This record gives sequence, C-alpha cells and structure tokens, in this order.
Amino acid sequence: MNPSFVEPEVMDDEARIEDAKQRIGESSPDDAILAPETHLSHIEDPLLRALLQHGDVRTAAAKYHRHDTQALEAQQQLRSLASRVNALLLGAAASSSSIMAITVLLDQPQPYAAIAAGLATVLSGLAGASRRQLGGARLLEEWMRERASAEMQRLRYFKLLTRKATPAPRGSQLPLVLLEYFRRYQLQAQIAFYTKKSKSHAAAARTTVRTTARALSVVAIATGLTAILSSFDPAWSALAAIALTAQAFAASAANREALSQDERNAERYRGTLDGLERCAERLDDVRRAVAAGRLDLFEQFVDSVHEGLSAEHRQWTEDIGDVGSAIDRLGDLVEKFKLDSATSPIGG
Repeated sequence: MNPSFVEPEVMDDEARIEDAKQRIGESSPDDAILAPETHLSHIEDPLLRALLQHGDVRTAAAKYHRHDTQALEAQQQLRSLASRVNALLLGAAASSSSIMAITVLLDQPQPYAAIAAGLATVLSGLAGASRRQLGGARLLEEWMRERASAEMQRLRYFKLLTRKATPAPRGSQLPLVLLEYFRRYQLQAQIAFYTKKSKSHAAAARTTVRTTARALSVVAIATGLTAILSSFDPAWSALAAIALTAQAFAASAANREALSQDERNAERYRGTLDGLERCAERLDDVRRAVAAGRLDLFEQFVDSVHEGLSAEHRQWTEDIGDVGSAIDRLGDLVEKFKLDSATSPIGG
C-alpha cells in the first residue's frame, strides 16, 4: 500500500513520522529555489497541495522570486563594475610604473614613455567613468533593499504555512507533513547554502591572503635589489618599476577583499551554519512532540530557525556598509591617480 494514503489513525506516532518523511522526501540541490509549482510536481499529499496553492502562500513565493531576482541582478552589476574599476586602476598603475623602466633602460625613451603615460591616462579615465556609473546607479542600495525584501518574503512564506498547521485536529498528518516540508525546503536547504558559501568565501579569503603576501614579497625583493644593484649600475633602478607594479597588485587584492568581504562572510556564515545545525539536532524531538499534538513546539522550532537567519541578515546589513566604504575608496584612488599623473613630468 502506498504510505501516502495510509489512514493516520491506524498508525502509531513513529509510523506517522516516517509516513510524513516519505511524503516529502529527501533534500536535493535545487531545494533552495523557492518554487511551489515545482514542489507540487512530486508532492502527492492532497492537504499540503491545497495549502501550497493558497493565494497568500503563492503571493509570498512570487514576491520572494521577484525580489531575489532583482537583488541578484543588482549584486552582479555592482561586483562587475567594482571589479572593472579595480582592474583598470591596476592596469593604469602598471602602465605608469613602466615609464620609469622605459626612461632608465632606453637611450631614446620617446615615444614609448609617452605611449605608456597615455595608456595610464586612458585606463584611469575609464576607471573614473566606471566609478561614476557605480555610484550613479545606486546598486548597493538596490541590492540591500531587494535582498531584505526577498528574505522577508521567504520567512513569511514558511510562517504562513506553519500557521495553517496549528488548527489541525489531534492525530492529523498535516502538521507532521508541513514540518517535513519545512525541514527539506527551509532548514536543510539553508544548511546546504551556508555550508557551500562558508567554504567558498573561506577559500577566496585564503587566496587573497596568499596573493597579497606574494605581491608584498616581490615588493620587498625588488626594492632591496634596486637599492643594492643600482649602486653599481644606475640601469638597475628600473627594477623599481617591478616593485611599484607589485605594490599596486597588492593594493588591488586588498580592494577586492574589501569589496567581497570574503573573510567576514566566511566567519558569519559559519556562525549561522552552527546555529542551524543545532536546530537540526532538535528535529527528532520536535517531530515526536508534533506527533503528540504539541503544535506550539512546531511554531517555536520554526521561529528558532528563522531567528538565526534573521540575525545573519542583520549582521550582513551592518557589514555591507564596509562595501560602501570600499567603493568610496576606489573613487579616492581614481582621483589620486589622476592627480599624480597630471603632476608627473610626462603626464603633465
């Protein structure tokens, strides 16, 4: 007999819990996508299917999808523009540094030095234009606003479903089925998300640290060699160009970390993951309580999971202010580079 259609009154609590698990199934990589229409394709329980098609539930899911899509678009545009500014500044710094090597190594540095200076001017100008586009589009504010709205609608979606379980009569399977739905599409989906993101941000942070350390090592070596070797032959002073370029590369890596917040995100995501896993450890106790009719514990369990997610979002909102500061620093670097270029002998 298909367990989805076993009458709950002929089963004990443990059998009812197993029945609810089977009705919802195990998690999959796509569960983080809040799509009731997709869920309906493999959920046979008639009561849950009816709830998922309620107007308020469908509206919350639709709003989540809309705000989530807009938040992702704003985030991608923000990161693309900021990365472009960072890369253009690095190119401009490298071009400017090459002028020193060209002047020292070539008997007739023109027109090569002028070409390098012109290239640095063009790249810094493009960086300035991208920086103005970044500020004018107000992408950071849009990202924050849309992300906050999306997360609010996701929590509201599951809260609406939870409230619909509380009037169920004693012995009804609906609360247990809804608990398993919450387990799969919210708790386990968020655990999978924070596990993946904490690892990826930690790996990116380690890469940035290694990159910065190597660039600073090149700065130290090139600076030392320049000081030593140029005392024997002035042509070795061209090595200073390598030191300046490596220094610019280290600054670029620091700017990238300030924009991505990898280290801070990894730490915050690990903390949120720990909280979610502690909630997951209580799941079996909550299952037994719900089977015994303690629907209030179902609501408390949902609130505990959501409080951890809301706390993470509040921390993200506070930390995201540092991204705004990093964007402002990019603008300052652009203006400083233009000023330095304008006052240099070739740039002027």
